[in-house]
Amino acid sequence: MVLLPVLGAAFGATVSTLVVVDLLSWRRTAAVRAGRAPPGHPALMAPPGSWPRGSLRTSPVTFLAAVAGLFAAAWGTVALVAGWSGSAVVIAASTFVAASGFRSRVAALDVRGAGFRIRYAARRDVFCSWSSIRSLVPPRTPLGAWRVITSVGTASLMPSDLSGHERVLDAMVALAGLEFEGRSWRRGGARAPWS
Repeated sequence: MVLLPVLGAAFGATVSTLVVVDLLSWRRTAAVRAGRAPPGHPALMAPPGSWPRGSLRTSPVTFLAAVAGLFAAAWGTVALVAGWSGSAVVIAASTFVAASGFRSRVAALDVRGAGFRIRYAARRDVFCSWSSIRSLVPPRTPLGAWRVITSVGTASLMPSDLSGHERVLDAMVALAGLEFEGRSWRRGGARAPWS
């Protein structure tokens, strides 16, 4: 079947593109991951208009995970027709990845005076007031997520969610008044969730 290698190659290309996006984001976030404060930190010293503001539409690269899931599901379907016994597992797992990728895709990042909002494609938005942000935990690997820990829960941002808008992290550090303590940015006196 000629479709199996074509779909496999499409899946591989999509995942490779996602990895490249993550590596580029890793490079662009090096300063904030290393604990170097953004210009104008603390927030009271930040010049007006120096941070990203308003609703920032995310890059089309946020679709890559879901598209990779679709290619894998299509590959599994063709493999099922060809009689491969393990294809049902591939179809189930990749369909879950595709559905989650479309549903939980970050559609926009809103930076406002009162806080930060993550707008999802088909999930309820998450709002984090600046005063509720307790910690911003950088990923440990290029493929990992940034975790925003607030007084009411945790939100994650993948590198593809931040692509082209990495300065949102600088704004979060400054406007939430966070300080770097070893491996993460924390509000003064806040304990890390793992300690």
